[in-house]
Amino acid sequence: TAQWSHVAHCESGGNWHLNTGNGFYGGLPLSARTWRSFGGHRYARRADLTSRSNQIDVANRIFAADGWRPWPTCAPHKARQPRK
Repeated sequence: TAQWSHVAHCESGGNWHLNTGNGFYGGLPLSARTWRSFGGHRYARRADLTSRSNQIDVANRIFAADGWRPWPTCAPHKARQPRK
């Protein structure tokens, strides 16, 4: 969960209930379509409407399928790369 806390801090300022109106929701901003595709609909209609732990559960499924690709800028390994 530390990795997901890092991603959420980078992506949404750590606001797990973020809804900026841009079509992405929650602390690990996910589109409603991605949320549904990975089973999030069993928790809530959108990621921002459910808990941190539920969002992490869905994110783990997304990660198993796609790795860090959905979070290219805020992936934990990005934070550990030396700056040039």
